[in-house]
Amino acid sequence: YIIGSIYGIPDILLLIDTGAGVSIIGRRFVDKLLPRNLTIHPDDTKLYAANGQQMTNHGRCYLPVTIGPKTMKLPFLV
Repeated sequence: YIIGSIYGIPDILLLIDTGAGVSIIGRRFVDKLLPRNLTIHPDDTKLYAANGQQMTNHGRCYLPVTIGPKTMKLPFLV
């Protein structure tokens, strides 16, 4: 884990998994902490948990993530 910020919200613990095919962010995090005008684009990617159970995909959004001095706009499945 590392500490970074998402959409200007500081001190978020981020799990960096270099082997993951996609980045995932929880729907509750998006709903509660991020601006309501955030656009979630339709996405039909199928998601599966480590135990093989299919997960709900609400769509894709793009968020600015800051780690140290660098900020990148990254895609996340919600």
